Amino acid sequence: GVAASGAYSVKVTVGGCTSAVGTTTATVTGLVVPSVSIAADPGTSLCGGTVVTFKATPANEGSSAGYQWKKNGVDVGSNSPSYSDGGLVNGDQISYVLSSSAACATPSKVTSSVLTMTVQPTPAAPLVSNNGPICAGATLQLSASAVAGGSYQWTGPNGFVSSQQNPTLANA
Repeated sequence: GVAASGAYSVKVTVGGCTSAVGTTTATVTGLVVPSVSIAADPGTSLCGGTVVTFKATPANEGSSAGYQWKKNGVDVGSNSPSYSDGGLVNGDQISYVLSSSAACATPSKVTSSVLTMTVQPTPAAPLVSNNGPICAGATLQLSASAVAGGSYQWTGPNGFVSSQQNPTLANA
């Protein structure tokens, strides 16, 4: 290990006569173990179409020869500590490979932990309608198409809000 670094001396004895001391200095360099961690902003669980910025933090890379982003094993960007993607789908795997040219790097390439993305599809805009035109004072009926598992948030004039799928507004 590194503790073996230092000066080594030797002398030779022949027939009872001893030589002068010869000295050499040895340097043992510690192993460079490249590592890298990646983070996703705004996270690994998101809605479709969200732009995600991945950032890599290399550590102990020594003399780095290159960096490579991969999406599902395919190269998507290189020699940059960040990568952005707005076209992610559920199950995409993002990784970052650090190639080190340090003399004592082991192994020569290290892949970060793979981030697996959870991407929920963005629902289509609901189809909406109303029972208008109506006369003042009548009941306005609003309706939105059913979306499985969906919740609704209506807004409208005069501070109107509703979380019903098909709200009504009496005395419109």
